Amino acid sequence: MRVNLLKERMKDITINWIEIATVIGVIFFVIALVCHYYFFLLAKANALDSEIRSLNNQINTLLVKVQEYNALKAKVDRLEEIKAKMDKLQYIWLDVVMEQGYVSPSNLMLERMDIQNNILSLTGLAANNQKVLDLINNMKLSPMYDEIKIIRVTQDEDSAFDLEAVIATETDEPAGEGDNYVQ
Repeated sequence: MRVNLLKERMKDITINWIEIATVIGVIFFVIALVCHYYFFLLAKANALDSEIRSLNNQINTLLVKVQEYNALKAKVDRLEEIKAKMDKLQYIWLDVVMEQGYVSPSNLMLERMDIQNNILSLTGLAANNQKVLDLINNMKLSPMYDEIKIIRVTQDEDSAFDLEAVIATETDEPAGEGDNYVQ
């Protein structure tokens, strides 16, 4: 009996092309997935890098704007402080000048009027000493002035005088119409 071993050997040597194609297909599929995922991640990284550059540019622009804003805010704060001081001074001067118009008798001329630290200094000329006394009495009647002091009074042709008074910081009544004052 003769056995044909060649056929059996041939059976063992035969290539199963379906299995090889399946394995190669799976390998290519996995390689394709890896490449796709790699290029997807690469594109995503490039997009994120460009977004980071864009955000850095925006931050740099905003930092410049913040510096400009802070500089302008500091200027505005300084101007508001100056305005507040000027408003305070303007308010004092306005009231003092208006009240001085009411308390100054006729035949009296003010040459200089200064305010420093709520102290009013007056220098002027009057027809006589009585007019200076009338001014002092009128200032005492006014709610605007406290502690009126005579610094100097001289009599030549006219009476020259220097007076100081403390300006009252809070007045309950506005300046009067001059009805109670000596003219």
